Amino acid sequence: MSRELLANLDLIRGEDALLLKPPDTTAARTAFDSALHRYDREIRGVLFNQLGIFFRSMGYSNLALKAYHEGLKQPVLAEQNRDEILFNISNVYKGWANDALQRRDPRGAVENFVKAAEYDPLNERVVLNIALLYERELGKPQEAIPWYERYLKLDPDNDQVRRALDAIK
Repeated sequence: MSRELLANLDLIRGEDALLLKPPDTTAARTAFDSALHRYDREIRGVLFNQLGIFFRSMGYSNLALKAYHEGLKQPVLAEQNRDEILFNISNVYKGWANDALQRRDPRGAVENFVKAAEYDPLNERVVLNIALLYERELGKPQEAIPWYERYLKLDPDNDQVRRALDAIK
C-alpha cells in the first residue's frame, strides 16, 4: 500500500511540474519515471494499466507503452484486463499513426497502424486504413491486397471494399 501512496505522490509531482509556467517537462518525466519504478515488484497487471492510462493522458505515450507492457508481464492479470491493455497499446499506436498523417507521413502512419493492428487485430477501421494508405498514399496497391482481404474477413458484406479489391486484382 505504501508503494501506491508514494507512486501517487510522484504522479502528483509530475502533474504539478506540467502546470508550471512554462511547464517543467524534465521534472514531470522524472516524477513519472519514479512512479513507474515504484512498481518494480508489483504483480498486479491492472495497476500498470492504470499508470499507462494516466501517462497517456499526460502526453507521455512512451511511458504509457512501457507501463502497459509491464502490465502484460505480471502474473496477476485477468483476461479482461489483458484485453484492455492490448486495446490501450493499440490506441497509442493509432495516435502516433494519426500524428504521422497530420505531418503528411503516410509511411509512418502505415507503420503505426500495422503495430496497432498487432494489438487489436479485429479493428476494422485500422485494417482498412492500412489498405487505403498502401493503395492511395503510397501507390502500392499490391501491398494493399492482404489488408483488403483481411478487412473482408471482418466485414464480408462490404461491397465497396470488395470492389476496391477486385479493381486492384
